[in-house]
Amino acid sequence: DVEPNLVVQSASGLSVSVWTAPSPPVKGVNALRVSFSDGAAAVSATDVTATVWMPAHGHGTSLKPTFDEVGAGAFEAAHVVFFMDGRWEVRGELKETSDGSADSFVAAFDVR
Repeated sequence: DVEPNLVVQSASGLSVSVWTAPSPPVKGVNALRVSFSDGAAAVSATDVTATVWMPAHGHGTSLKPTFDEVGAGAFEAAHVVFFMDGRWEVRGELKETSDGSADSFVAAFDVR
């Protein structure tokens, strides 16, 4: 297994593993994979959405990533666009299948 680019915590404390292709992410089109776990097992979600945001400039991208489920607790988006150099955030939201609750995470990347 390939190690994730980074692991962050969601607002509710889930572990969110994030992979990019290419790795590290580059200016232009990237693929993104995220998976969720509670530390012991994968956590299934019904829906994952994200906004790609550049906090230093206060703007996002016009293309919103579309995530497809690829396994238990794992989702991929093929067209994540970082259109300029700098720090970008992928601000994600998920709905957990266990109880229907919503959760959120932020994954930050320095793009060159």
